[in-house]
Amino acid sequence: FFFAMSLVDSPPAKRAKPNTSLRDHAYDAHHNLQQMVQGDLPSWTVFETEHSVAMLAPVPSVVGHAVLLPKQPWATLLSSNMSPQDFGQHMEDLPALVQAVEQAVDAQGISVHHCSGC
Repeated sequence: FFFAMSLVDSPPAKRAKPNTSLRDHAYDAHHNLQQMVQGDLPSWTVFETEHSVAMLAPVPSVVGHAVLLPKQPWATLLSSNMSPQDFGQHMEDLPALVQAVEQAVDAQGISVHHCSGC
């Protein structure tokens, strides 16, 4: 999962309802974003901490579109291997990304979106 920050004008496209719950999603080490976290694909890193990697989105929807990715192998917020403490440590990095984006693009506002199982 990841947190994406951008200004979005339209709602996401409707998708067919999956046959599985978010608890059933498996971590995909070959997903493009995870390959970027591992350094196997090029990326534009904003910063990196013990728990997270913040980078510019590979396909930005707006100027300043950035993502905060966990270093742990979590597929969704409901991943059985993620404790509340793990989640809290990852989320501690979000304010730094918000500030970096705001300063870099002189944003008048920022939207923070969560994607789980995307």
